[in-house]
Amino acid sequence: PVDFSQPVAFENAEIGHCPDLAPPPPPPQTPEEEEEEEEEEEAPPKPALKPTETVRPPPPAST
Repeated sequence: PVDFSQPVAFENAEIGHCPDLAPPPPPPQTPEEEEEEEEEEEAPPKPALKPTETVRPPPPAST
């Protein structure tokens, strides 16, 4: 019998993940770059979509 409560390790565990979807780590900052980033932070953020609008399925068609 297999004890599923024990942790397991896979040789190719990284296969199947999408590292491209994760944001890249920020590069080392210099004083000049920090000033530019502060200006970008002052810009208003993009409006986020409401989850209630995107999650709702269409109503069932009555026949």
